[in-house]
Amino acid sequence: MKNKGFNFDSKVKREGAFIYRPKSIRQLFTGKGNIAFIGEAAGAISPSSAEGFSYALKSALYLSESLNNGLDGFMNRYKRKMRKLKFNILLKNLKSPGMYNPTIRKMVMKSGLESMEVEKYLK
Repeated sequence: MKNKGFNFDSKVKREGAFIYRPKSIRQLFTGKGNIAFIGEAAGAISPSSAEGFSYALKSALYLSESLNNGLDGFMNRYKRKMRKLKFNILLKNLKSPGMYNPTIRKMVMKSGLESMEVEKYLK
């Protein structure tokens, strides 16, 4: 990038924010009564990567599908659909300690193991 004229020698700005990563699927809250939560509002953030955009989209899809049959019973349908997402977060919680422990992470990276295939559980 330096060859293209970019200068990375001095920082212009630095930002950060605290994020809430679920340590248990019990910390995810889909809502109550006629109020439903999606994405980060529901606590749906990847414990291993802190990514939440795909969870927001997936939970919004689940909610819209749950509402297709009307308001009666939509929350139960939504909670049922969200089990897939909760299972994905459970798997990522199992993976998470290795992501943030330098020794474990180094061993995994050297081992050549590819990341866990969890996408098939979301489909």
